[in-house]
Amino acid sequence: MFLRYKKNSYLLSYRMLFQITNKLVQQIQDPLILSASAMPEWCEELASSCPMLFPFDTRLLFFQSTAFGASRSIVWLQNQRDMVSSKIKLLIIFSRSC
Repeated sequence: MFLRYKKNSYLLSYRMLFQITNKLVQQIQDPLILSASAMPEWCEELASSCPMLFPFDTRLLFFQSTAFGASRSIVWLQNQRDMVSSKIKLLIIFSRSC
């Protein structure tokens, strides 16, 4: 019984960390939040005080989007979206040629 409880609590905590990570990424990718420098307090608090909660990719994303000010964050976000759209276009072209 005890082992089963431990397993379920581990899965619950893993699910919560996954949801927190997704929410942080969602906040980072919101252009309105970045342009207004209105990142919620919990994002900065968790990212700085408990970095081990987030995967390296998420921490890098947070750093790149917040470390150099609002204007640089907007340029960075636009570059990210341009890269994604160009990858999608390449995939569409590649899939049509096969």
